[in-house]
Amino acid sequence: MSSGIDSPVAAWLMMKRGCSVIPVHFSTSQAQTEQVQAIARALNRWAYGRELRPVILSHQEVLTPVVARLHDLHQERWTCIFCKRTMLAKAAEIAEKTVPQPR
Repeated sequence: MSSGIDSPVAAWLMMKRGCSVIPVHFSTSQAQTEQVQAIARALNRWAYGRELRPVILSHQEVLTPVVARLHDLHQERWTCIFCKRTMLAKAAEIAEKTVPQPR
């Protein structure tokens, strides 16, 4: 979840359809973190059965190794793609740990 408008709207639309949402945010500043937490509090007014608890990760800690590796390979042009892929993989890892699996 970013601190912009698209993520909260997407989360609300998913919640409206009965989906559980785990907001994952890759923070670059304290102000961004506070904004995401405020958004989650606002969305919690419409959360039924499961409170939204944002997972806040450091953008730098998660993505610096990816950027450094691409730099070492002289493949910086792929930075955006690999950063998005890394964020998606991290979010999937969080979902695996958080969401109960069907038996």
